[in-house]
Amino acid sequence: MREATFDVLRTLGLTTIFSNPGSTEVPFLVGLPDDLRFVLALHEGSVVGMATGFALGRGEPAFALLHTTAGLGHAVSALATARVNRAPLVVMVGQQDRRHLAQEPFLAGRLHGLAGEYPVSVDQQVRAQVRARRARARLPRRSERARPRAS
Repeated sequence: MREATFDVLRTLGLTTIFSNPGSTEVPFLVGLPDDLRFVLALHEGSVVGMATGFALGRGEPAFALLHTTAGLGHAVSALATARVNRAPLVVMVGQQDRRHLAQEPFLAGRLHGLAGEYPVSVDQQVRAQVRARRARARLPRRSERARPRAS
């Protein structure tokens, strides 16, 4: 799952990861490949704020990794601002191990709907590995991706 996600990020040009990681994101970030850059923020609002500025400045999408339901809740106002400013963001929210979700462990929660109408789309798969493989299969090859034109 981890490597498949990295492949999707690379293919989409999302090689800078903005985050304030918690325990659920650490396994994803440990030993991050050299071609991916990590930018640490001290709060989820600033994670989304930095990703927004990066996206607007480059004219390309930026990637933000948030820590569980609490992190998404903290980031909602920044997501609202990013949407108003038409910042192209891809946001991934960490979640507890799916095998434990039925017991609603600490920091688990219902992610869908938490950010209201601000996300353009939301997807939470029961089998994340299947979702990553399908997403990777649908991506255009790097050479086929359209490059943004300079203004």
